[in-house]
Amino acid sequence: LDLLVAGLKEGQGIGISESYLSSAAVSKGLRAYVYTDRPVYRPGQRVFFKGVFRRDDRTDLKIGASQQMTVELKDSEGKSAQTLNRTTDDMGTLNGTFDLSLDAPHGRYTIWVGGEKTQQTAHFFVQAYRKPDFKVDLTTDKSAYVSDENITCRIQAAYFFGSPLADVSVAYRIYQKMARRPFYRYWWEGEYYESEGYQSLIKSGTARTDAQGFLRVDFVPPPKSYDRTITIEAEIAAPSGRKVTGRKTVIYNQSLYQIEITALPGVHKLDQVLGCRVEIKDINGNPVRAMFTLSLEQEVWNPLRNRYEKPLAPLYSQDFETDDSGVAMPEIRSQGLKAGYTRVMVAVRDPRGETVMSSAPLWLY
Repeated sequence: LDLLVAGLKEGQGIGISESYLSSAAVSKGLRAYVYTDRPVYRPGQRVFFKGVFRRDDRTDLKIGASQQMTVELKDSEGKSAQTLNRTTDDMGTLNGTFDLSLDAPHGRYTIWVGGEKTQQTAHFFVQAYRKPDFKVDLTTDKSAYVSDENITCRIQAAYFFGSPLADVSVAYRIYQKMARRPFYRYWWEGEYYESEGYQSLIKSGTARTDAQGFLRVDFVPPPKSYDRTITIEAEIAAPSGRKVTGRKTVIYNQSLYQIEITALPGVHKLDQVLGCRVEIKDINGNPVRAMFTLSLEQEVWNPLRNRYEKPLAPLYSQDFETDDSGVAMPEIRSQGLKAGYTRVMVAVRDPRGETVMSSAPLWLY
């Protein structure tokens, strides 16, 4: 089913918005929610499950009472392990148990519930789990850094009763991930930053803890043109063969400052005063009182190159200052602007001399 909305205004043209609704959103029948009492079990344990059913008549959800249901348990290999027949009670619920065999295979199990016009699944795991004998803790000298700064990570391995895990091998891995997209102008830059949104490995190695169970790792992440999160992961295998992993994530930004900018509202009339909200914080989230430059840009069409291009100069530019709470609410006259897409730009220089920029979209009519 498609939902289409059309709007028409004299002198402004027509606007159309279309949205697809899935068959599940428009079909009648039973709605079901099935769950277990725990997410993980050992072989030989009992699994308790419950299902809640409601009948959807497109205007209301009613209790799905007296519904015949088949409940099937499938093991990690997809084989049917047990099957039950159940009928929902006056409250539209059913429940039951499955007893796992002592030799039940490990892995992800599925409880499938099916009946008239409905089917639902729930999942749990079967593992020979036990509490680890030791822990791995990671600490860094700071929680937030800026480009080119060294990150010092301290890895500590100790038994839960307090004794250090001395002279054991530590496998460490360091990952980076883009925290937010920086300002960019062209679509191909956006595609690059899209690919950078996935976590990637930047360094790995092995070392051994000292007599007190500590290991120090120092590193400087490679330069990038965007803010990142850096995750340090350390894995230790005890003499028993049991492996335990610890993680620590820190902020690694391009600048000491961060900018949040919002055009108020995002769609604006040309003959009215344009308002916006600018907030500047440091990398630890504290408000900053600082001077900044706010400008407006509208790309112009180049018929020779058949594309929009950045203008030689902004249509508007003025300096403002945030208050002690790190916020400014500048107002701008829109004379000289044309209808269409406009970019609100904010630039500020941090104490290191680095210029950080941010932008917000604005549509003028």
